[in-house]
Amino acid sequence: MTCANSSPALNQTKFMIRGDSKAYKFQRKDREGNILTDKPTTLFFTLKTSFNTKDFVLQKNLDNMYISEDGYWHFVLNPEDTEDLPYGKYCWDIQVVQDGFKTTISRGFLVLSNESTWKENENA
Repeated sequence: MTCANSSPALNQTKFMIRGDSKAYKFQRKDREGNILTDKPTTLFFTLKTSFNTKDFVLQKNLDNMYISEDGYWHFVLNPEDTEDLPYGKYCWDIQVVQDGFKTTISRGFLVLSNESTWKENENA
């Protein structure tokens, strides 16, 4: 997998064990740093094998997210989201569309590592 990212300011590496649940949160801010709590037209978390491919392996949208009182947006990667993905380094971004204006507010890498307890072992 190739996950080259030319913007060091946006390089955020997250780690996750494949097949686990993992909660993530982020804030939307304007240019002055004020937290934005209005609901955008669309909001996506997209996971891909490369920033250079149109094909994604996982995507979450507004239907899978909520905003808390402190202005953080929350979403969860569930076990079924990653349990069949190969181990390795993936590329992700968070994109917001508001009033026809499209902005990538964050992007980076997700490293999926191997698990010891597989789904098939959980009833032992």
